[in-house]
Amino acid sequence: AMQRMTDKRVRHLPVLDEGHLLGMVSIGDVTRWLLKVNEMEAENLRRYVFSEYPG
Repeated sequence: AMQRMTDKRVRHLPVLDEGHLLGMVSIGDVTRWLLKVNEMEAENLRRYVFSEYPG
């Protein structure tokens, strides 16, 4: 969605289900989601790197 929004220079995209409008997603919504995903991935990597190995 973010790539499409950037390419088309739009800040909002409609969310449709079988042609019915469900809502709108903003570039801010997408940015917040990406930040959250990156934070979760970073936390998982930290846990992996600093975890204790059995044995």
